[in-house]
Amino acid sequence: MKAEVCFRRQDGRVEARPRESVAALSLQSATPWRTFRWYSGQKHYSGTYWSATVRNHVIYESRLELARLLFADFDPSVRGIVAQPFLLKAEVEGTVRKHIPDYLLTCEGRPVVVDVKPCDRLSKPVVASTFAWTRQAVESRGWRHEVWSEPPSAELDNVRFLAGYRRDWLLSPELLRELRQFPLDGVALKDVARCVPARTDARPGFMAPSHAAVAAAGVAAAVEILAAPGLRQAAERMRRLTTEARSRGVTVTATTLNDWGKGTSPTLLGIQLASLEGEFRPSDRLRHRTAGTLPCHPERSRDRADTLSRSTPGLLWPSWAARLSPGTTRDRFLRPALAACVLITGTRTEIDAAAAQLGGPIDPVNTSRILQVLEDAPGRPRITAALTRLADHLAQNPPPIDYRRRRTLDYTDLLPEQEWVAICRATGAFRGKGHKPLIARAYLFNRLSGLPLEFAPPSPPPKTISSATASPSSQPTASPSRPPVSTKPPTTS
Repeated sequence: MKAEVCFRRQDGRVEARPRESVAALSLQSATPWRTFRWYSGQKHYSGTYWSATVRNHVIYESRLELARLLFADFDPSVRGIVAQPFLLKAEVEGTVRKHIPDYLLTCEGRPVVVDVKPCDRLSKPVVASTFAWTRQAVESRGWRHEVWSEPPSAELDNVRFLAGYRRDWLLSPELLRELRQFPLDGVALKDVARCVPARTDARPGFMAPSHAAVAAAGVAAAVEILAAPGLRQAAERMRRLTTEARSRGVTVTATTLNDWGKGTSPTLLGIQLASLEGEFRPSDRLRHRTAGTLPCHPERSRDRADTLSRSTPGLLWPSWAARLSPGTTRDRFLRPALAACVLITGTRTEIDAAAAQLGGPIDPVNTSRILQVLEDAPGRPRITAALTRLADHLAQNPPPIDYRRRRTLDYTDLLPEQEWVAICRATGAFRGKGHKPLIARAYLFNRLSGLPLEFAPPSPPPKTISSATASPSSQPTASPSRPPVSTKPPTTS
């Protein structure tokens, strides 16, 4: 079988070699062949795992792949782990086939190429055929091919538990040497400390550094951050600490910030969240208001989310959409996507829930796509800051119009034919036929409901106007308590 291996170097260059001339050592520095993105509604769980074996993060695209990573990291014979190491091309029965293995494990013996697949999918013809020719191509190189499926649940639970303690810089080498002098097989963890009497009473204060040098470094870092002239400068200095913590295997996310200590002030929390802004997804930047004056966690109560749902039309106001447009997106998708962005800013509302609250002008998939377009736009910081300020303004100054209620009203009888004729006679306008009354009805529907023109109902059936109905005294009069037809927040501060 003729086969070719393509892999991507650190500088992004793609190198293709015949299968026979590829060495496992040359693939150790390869970057993942395929990248992934998070989006709302995806069926698999992607992420990165800090491997104690390679002292770096390794990506995975499913929970099952993460389980294989845990086992590889726990295996003392494994010396290196590379995710999506290469693209394998082979000619099979006259057809060029392609496949990207999940992992390449460098072991004490032969390298192992790993494909991860659930048991219930191994019997599918396409999967079985792919793994068959992959195994032939890999084993003919002298390597080993492995198809890995679900492990025993108890074994996986134990390995996952122990994986959290593979941080050798947190353990004292002297203590380990002392412990290895005792027979510890079968001894409970709570009883291990009694094996070293000299260290039983050595217990530093809770959450306090055990060495003066560590305490001094912590104080120096804190002073540098607190002395910053503003929140953004303090966040930039804090970012160096979070990057260093990740390099040491510490999980640093918006959720784990709560574990850093109790009594954190809102200002310090804002600095911490702003330091993580580059790691957030576009939706998480809005939820944590990282572009605002003081970032914070999303509000737990529903008050802000309900206020924004009532205050935001299904299509964001044209004057705001024009200022926030990246210039590469159709207005038909941009305006409802920006409205959904307002709904999730500072709240726990998910993208799919926000799209549903708007009455259907956009679906969650297109909302996520527009978010990614805004993420890649040159003016992304400006757009995010404007959306955050708009959401804060609406939450603090709700407009007189309840757009959520208007989205649910029945517009079937909006502007019937008789009223259209009466309006045209009173204004001296040509009433027209066919499309003109439909356009007028759609425009009025858009102004009232905040929904797209195409959502307007068809022409209502003609009605017989009685004399009582037609009399001027029975016509509704304007009331000061009625909300205006339309409103919009100011575009300048």
